[in-house]
Amino acid sequence: MIEPTLSAREGAPGSGRRFALGLVAAALILYAPGLFWGLPYATAPDRIFPWGSDELAPLGPLAQLYHVVLHGGAAFDPRYPLLPYAIQAMFIAPALIWLRLTGGLEGFEVTFPYGLEDPASALALMTLFARLSSLFMMAAVPVVAWHAARKLWDARTAAFAAICVLLLYPSFYYSRTSNVDAGSVLWTSLGLLVFASVLRDGLTRRRAAGLGVFAALAIATKDQSYAVFLTLGVAVAALHARAEARRGWRAVVVPLLTGLLTALGVYAVASGVLFHPAAFARHIEFILFHPGGTSGRSYFSTPATPAGYLQLSLGFVALLVDCMGWPMSIAAAGGLLVSARKSPRTLLVALPVFAILLGIIVPVRFIRIRFLLSAAWVLALFAGAGLSALFAGHNAAPSGGRGRTRLAWAVLLVVIAWSLLRGADLTWQMRNDSRHQLEAWLRDNARSGDRVGYYGAPLKLPPLAPGIISEHGPYADGRGAPAHWPEFIVIIPQQIFEIEHEWNLSEEHYAQLKSGDWPYQHWLAVQGSRLFDRRPIHWVNPPVRLFVRRDVQGRLSDRPRLELD
Repeated sequence: MIEPTLSAREGAPGSGRRFALGLVAAALILYAPGLFWGLPYATAPDRIFPWGSDELAPLGPLAQLYHVVLHGGAAFDPRYPLLPYAIQAMFIAPALIWLRLTGGLEGFEVTFPYGLEDPASALALMTLFARLSSLFMMAAVPVVAWHAARKLWDARTAAFAAICVLLLYPSFYYSRTSNVDAGSVLWTSLGLLVFASVLRDGLTRRRAAGLGVFAALAIATKDQSYAVFLTLGVAVAALHARAEARRGWRAVVVPLLTGLLTALGVYAVASGVLFHPAAFARHIEFILFHPGGTSGRSYFSTPATPAGYLQLSLGFVALLVDCMGWPMSIAAAGGLLVSARKSPRTLLVALPVFAILLGIIVPVRFIRIRFLLSAAWVLALFAGAGLSALFAGHNAAPSGGRGRTRLAWAVLLVVIAWSLLRGADLTWQMRNDSRHQLEAWLRDNARSGDRVGYYGAPLKLPPLAPGIISEHGPYADGRGAPAHWPEFIVIIPQQIFEIEHEWNLSEEHYAQLKSGDWPYQHWLAVQGSRLFDRRPIHWVNPPVRLFVRRDVQGRLSDRPRLELD
């Protein structure tokens, strides 16, 4: 059992409920302002997706349920198991009902405009409703952290831990998109809450079943969660076997078997195995053998050498600091040291950090900030422990307690203020994304029938008016010389390795574009204002460049504006 180490006060039940509701309200207030970022403006079939990388909405959840559950066909998205699609589809359903009742949806069709009277407005509405699922799930995550920290430590530590989890930098993004990551971190955090109960009070069949349920839901949302729960399962089995060995093998095996069978049963339903085994088999094939993109700069892109693995480890630490910010990261290091000295068993809660590094990052030799959400959640708990230790320290000091308390409050305010500043900066960038400036320029200058050439995926394009044609830019993906140069070419680098332009535009051709060898002039270079040069979520507010064909320049209403230069 874990004994409280930093404070014995638990607080009144009523105050706890009020604090939990306050956490949810604060999360909704902080996260909601970015929900409208990058909604699709579907004026053409290639503009039906939002700006966010790997978002499921607007049509993905509905199409997945149709193909896997109802139709049984092969045309489905193999990236994820069924559960996140099902949850988002439930949130999209009210939007569909509204569209049906108001005449915006006459009947379902499989091709654009999908039976929608106004696809631009309808698909934006459906995306917004799908994103609400992420908002509500992410708003629950700090409350789960509060409960887990109360079991591990005490009420004061729990309050600080919940605040740290609330202010994690990636939460300001993944609460606002239709990615699977909000659900993944919620189910994982609930599993860690059960794990905290096991550490404090031991394993029972009920706790084993609870751990199995949340493990299944987490893995059925995002396969990478396997690393966390495989590690926790081994730890639980070892602790339980040691505690119950004297009671015989039944006392050891029955709870463990209960948890395993529960996990398998829930996973069979939530992952879609029972509905369409062949579809699930294709999903497994995809995650095991899909190369992770055609650029050669994603999965397995880091060399399998000592230097490569060192690079991954350093990148892992750097991204964890990006998730938390330096003040919170230092507080987490302090919390780990305090826990190691006063309650070493709580360090087992940090196992997911190593599980994610060794079970996910190292095998695929690739790292992204979304891989680290659960690890950051865990370390935020220890940041709460570190902050709480500062407040506890003055109680034992015979003198100078007031100065110690002032220092503790100063450290707490720095952690909160710095985290809020980074979150506010990301929110500002989402609301003032550089593509909105490009959208306004094209609205004033582009005519119906004009073509906008782009590189990479079309989903990143700004809203384009009906009649504007979007197409791959000249020489994209090795294409030959163009028969007709588009009126405009946009350059919107989004990947972390795309410093100035997209990877599928060669350096040679980009140099020709900039130098004027192609019939274009560099006309616009913009990026929304930001406080920090380092942008961990770099696909928000990317640098944007626009090139205008020379014969078009005479009808433009303004002069070149090259703010990036």
